[in-house]
Amino acid sequence: MKVDIRFEFGDQVENTLTGLAGTVVGVSVWNNGCIHIGIQPREVKDGKSVDVSWIDEQDLMLQSRPGAEMGKPSGGPQQDCPAPGR
Repeated sequence: MKVDIRFEFGDQVENTLTGLAGTVVGVSVWNNGCIHIGIQPREVKDGKSVDVSWIDEQDLMLQSRPGAEMGKPSGGPQQDCPAPGR
């Protein structure tokens, strides 16, 4: 079975039903094709991180993706570096 997952690790997402927001830290795929995404909420309670919540993928909306705001790929050849042997 091929599975298409809409989110990547590190994505910032929000549960459209409850408003819970956080970072994607896990993915669980079940035999019946159900995909659950593990979300680490941004909240802190009593000085500790709140436990990861597992939410149906269809109930999540992408808020932001790390690196997407840069607009151009990072890496590749350095433009101002002379070629070797010159």
